[in-house]
Amino acid sequence: MWHAQWRRSAPVVVTGCTDHTDSFLWHPASFAAEFGDRAVDLVDCGNSIVLLGYPMRDFWAGFECIGARLRDRFGCTRILKLKDWPPGDDFADLLPRRFADLMQALPFPEYTHRSGRLNLVSCLPEHFVRPDLGPKMYVAYGSALYPDVGSTNLHLDMSDAVNVMMYVGIPTDDIGKRHKAG
Repeated sequence: MWHAQWRRSAPVVVTGCTDHTDSFLWHPASFAAEFGDRAVDLVDCGNSIVLLGYPMRDFWAGFECIGARLRDRFGCTRILKLKDWPPGDDFADLLPRRFADLMQALPFPEYTHRSGRLNLVSCLPEHFVRPDLGPKMYVAYGSALYPDVGSTNLHLDMSDAVNVMMYVGIPTDDIGKRHKAG
């Protein structure tokens, strides 16, 4: 049935992909402990300014704690995203346990795995320049208080993509439950 959707270039939504993954691997505390000292570039989604060279722990500290989020020069809380992480590193080399966990969660592995027999890129001869098959992490804050601030501009990818939502955090210090607004 999903093939009919795919032929029409329509999105296919699959539920339950993360039912058997290791949720601790995808928790902000796990990333902060393992990569907290790494310098990363952050994007302020409100104004598209790139903040260069921040310790990754600064980003993760604010993931579920609004009070720990970086602020702009006017004292306003920034809605941030990690910029292209891991940047040039192969996900499988830098994050081998997470890579294995993600691969077992992907639907339709014959199409979605790097070496899937129906993944056309895996069939290209070695002398072809292959596109980066990732995976890449997409990690951003969200806020129901700022529904007009998106974390990704509208764009078109060069190829089909599979997106798996591995973790959703809810701010622990949002006493008024403002995250449920809207």
